[in-house]
Amino acid sequence: MFFKKIPRIPDLRNEIPSNSLSLSGVFCEIVGVTASSPSETSAPAPGGSPVGRWRVAALGALLLFLGVAAWAWRQHEERERELERIHAEQIARARGGFRLTTAPEGASVTADDTTTFKTPAVFEKMKLGRHQLRIELDRYETVYRTAVVRENQVADLGWVAMTRQKGTLQIDTRPAGAIFEVSGEESFNQSGMTPATFTNLPTGTYHVLLKRAGWLPRKEDARVDRNATASISWEFGLASQLTDTMRRQMEMRGKALVTSGNFDGAADVYQELIAAEPTNHLAFSNLGVVQLNQGKLEEAEVSLKSALGLNPKDTYTLSMLGITQSRQGKYEESIKSLGSVAEQEVTNPEAHHHLGVAYLKHGFVEAAEKEFLKVLALKPEYAETHFNLAMIYSHEKPPSMELARRHYQKALELGVQRDDDLDKLLSK
Repeated sequence: MFFKKIPRIPDLRNEIPSNSLSLSGVFCEIVGVTASSPSETSAPAPGGSPVGRWRVAALGALLLFLGVAAWAWRQHEERERELERIHAEQIARARGGFRLTTAPEGASVTADDTTTFKTPAVFEKMKLGRHQLRIELDRYETVYRTAVVRENQVADLGWVAMTRQKGTLQIDTRPAGAIFEVSGEESFNQSGMTPATFTNLPTGTYHVLLKRAGWLPRKEDARVDRNATASISWEFGLASQLTDTMRRQMEMRGKALVTSGNFDGAADVYQELIAAEPTNHLAFSNLGVVQLNQGKLEEAEVSLKSALGLNPKDTYTLSMLGITQSRQGKYEESIKSLGSVAEQEVTNPEAHHHLGVAYLKHGFVEAAEKEFLKVLALKPEYAETHFNLAMIYSHEKPPSMELARRHYQKALELGVQRDDDLDKLLSK
């Protein structure tokens, strides 16, 4: 069977005349009919030309396909937009968070320049995505971090180590060679000879003490700032040179401050005197007594021992050392110190009383009783000794209640405050 060869379909773009401005004109061109006038149109053969019918069918199918395709594409685009809208709404509603802390704690963490918490910090109900963090703490370098928030998760960002800001401190004196002591941030404590330079110091305030024998000490505070140099310079001139008159004035001021109960002020005066005269044993001794009254027992022991190192025969300082040791619970050392004083000052009731107290605290009751009786032989009106004997006699086995009542009554008459426990014990 033979098929008739179908002619090539003309290129529509080339076949359509430039003056064809309507779909009907295009259609007529495709089927081979000239769209000029009805009178010029040739009557088609019955049923039309086979090529013409094929062209009409092909065009109809093409237009149908294009229409369906256009509709399908519009539906696809609308669906995509709807999905994007739904996804955007889900993202907008979704929340997560993160937490972090710093070393040291207490830093301010600001997220996106809006929300700030102190560490350890927990950020909740945050939008999904990346958040820029700024971590700040006074006198520490600022740290920047990025936190990524995921839905229904609280990310743990761990620890952030904060770095201290640093600066430099220079110390200079005229003449050079003075002693300096520097204390300040992060328990910084250094001493040496001028000139001196300290680099990479944590920022903050530093206390500087400058000392030169024969001159009053100089105290100054220096503020060390970030990436800056703080300088202290001092000249030991005639105005600060220690004289006999200045020494006497300082000693009188120290005693007046002790009398008024201003032990902190008195300690400052004696420390200044020691800085100017490192061999002044009386200044060390007085400082030790002041520190004993302040309750600074370890410092008092050091000062009193320094005084004795300069003057070993000072029994007053030795007795103060024994009292200090007793209050520290160093009873054996206390008995040794106070026993030496009592041997050297047999007629000193204070020495025997303090030795008796040391014996009593150490559990040597009989030795304590002997020392207290020596006290009353030297000073019958010693109130504290009467009270201590009342305690001894009321607690010994068997107790000597009559003696205890007698000494307790005498102590009360001399001004000792009543003791509830002893009252109950002696009232039986």
